[in-house]
Amino acid sequence: MEIEEQYGVWTSAQWKAIEWFASPRYDRIPPTADMLADELGVDRVTLWRWKKKDEFQAEVNRLARKAIGIKLPELYGALVREAEAGSFQHLQLAFEMAGEYTKQQRNINEESGEIKLVIKTEGTTTIPPHLASRATEGNEEG
Repeated sequence: MEIEEQYGVWTSAQWKAIEWFASPRYDRIPPTADMLADELGVDRVTLWRWKKKDEFQAEVNRLARKAIGIKLPELYGALVREAEAGSFQHLQLAFEMAGEYTKQQRNINEESGEIKLVIKTEGTTTIPPHLASRATEGNEEG
């Protein structure tokens, strides 16, 4: 099989670089770009020149998205575990992803510290004050 048939428009070295760039840093083998360049028999500058090409980066992104898709069940499971453990941010994200919550539907009672989420299917859910500090951390809303 010819390289073009196997890798499309990419050479085998470019395809290996695409796979390497699409991998999380902690999973990359070899661990550095210099080592990858040596392994591929190209200069490190060549790797960065390839990476600057829109088509190359699009292929890196496509491959990375595919990898995320494979891990979605585990990611959703982690989101649910954190939400069930009381993480307001994870709870909010889970409701947003389910289409049951938007930021405009959040009301904070300044006196009691309670947070009310308006959830489409369930009405209003009140978040207790001990979780309220978690819910407002990093949020600058008026």
